[in-house]
Amino acid sequence: MASSSHVVVIGQAVRQTVSEHAGQDYPVTPKRAGILGLTAAIQIQDLIQSRSLPYKILLVAKDFPVITPGDPTTSPSPNYASMHAGAHVRPIPASSPQLAREARWLKRACQVFAAQATHEPWMGVIQVPGVEYFEDPVPEHYRNLDAESFHQQSGLTGFRRLDDATKLPKGVNLGYEYQTYCIYSSVYCAALLRKFILKGGQVLRQELKCEDEAFSLADRVELVVNASGMGFGDRNCFPIRGQVVLTNLQANKTITRQNANGTWSFVIPRAFGEGTIVGGTKEPHDWDARARPASTETLVASALKDLGALDENDQKTSCSRPVTVVKEVVGRRPAREGGVRLEIEERASPRQETDHGTKNKFEENSTMTIVHAYGAGGRGYEISWGIADEVCGLVEQVMHRRRREHLREKENVSVRARARL
Repeated sequence: MASSSHVVVIGQAVRQTVSEHAGQDYPVTPKRAGILGLTAAIQIQDLIQSRSLPYKILLVAKDFPVITPGDPTTSPSPNYASMHAGAHVRPIPASSPQLAREARWLKRACQVFAAQATHEPWMGVIQVPGVEYFEDPVPEHYRNLDAESFHQQSGLTGFRRLDDATKLPKGVNLGYEYQTYCIYSSVYCAALLRKFILKGGQVLRQELKCEDEAFSLADRVELVVNASGMGFGDRNCFPIRGQVVLTNLQANKTITRQNANGTWSFVIPRAFGEGTIVGGTKEPHDWDARARPASTETLVASALKDLGALDENDQKTSCSRPVTVVKEVVGRRPAREGGVRLEIEERASPRQETDHGTKNKFEENSTMTIVHAYGAGGRGYEISWGIADEVCGLVEQVMHRRRREHLREKENVSVRARARL
């Protein structure tokens, strides 16, 4: 290719506030700058730079990371679930093809988190013990877990059953612990965005109504990555309302409890001693963005119960000081029936002029190419880097195909030119 093309990664839909891209070529664009869009953008950027490929990458989103969710001057939308997440790694047994796929993604993400916790502590990833409690009925695939199968599926170490019933909280019939990771979500996303920008990535704040719009954001947009959370009008997508509470508690373990009535509670410590997230509700198809005081009361009480049970047996965890609710947070987790959509789509392309009067690369072809990567629900962080690797593989596949098409076209032009001689 004589000049660079563009890849646009859609991290979030937004209204345009800046336009500095006239005369440039990009291959990919995202929708919200959420965890899937950010990790995919970084992996694609590394691919382009490591192989000196003739592409530039543009990250497009409505919202970008803020360090302090809840700040009234910068409070993110409830749809920007990555900013509201408690974010811990909690493996789920690979009891179905979809869960086996997610287990592979999680295992890859844990490799990245391990390196970041050790070598880049400023990113907000910490390694802590993870504790799981189950009331009746305990799912069979959890009962069958052992250290070998747990490590094989997740890559995490330290698995052991809590077999002494006298040390389990009241009502709990199964418990185990392992070494895992907690991610300070707002700090982590901001760190990823800084990495992307400092390595030459470009960003654009703009609202998109559909993936097609992304092809007009710059010259020669060859490929769009749709990491938009809930897609654009995908009828299989739906929100899962999640309410969590940031408290002043200082836990040193992350605890998850599955209650007999089907609800969950969890405790997730933040890095740098910046409090503890307690949660959380899982309410499918509920769009209400207002915090519910009754839920806050229940969540805090559940956290104190679980932390108190630990405190009796582990003096390192303390709940002695009064609990302060720092912030009630509501987010909409972007879920999808059938799980994450991760595939290449070829779509017929209309012919149209760009805002700055030039034609995009896609207008010369019969199709627009979109790589979809959305619908992770509440598992975005813990499967992020695994998905990003697969997105990068799909993007590379498209780039190779486009390169072959370009070479064939050059050969055809040469043949036609010789024929005229």
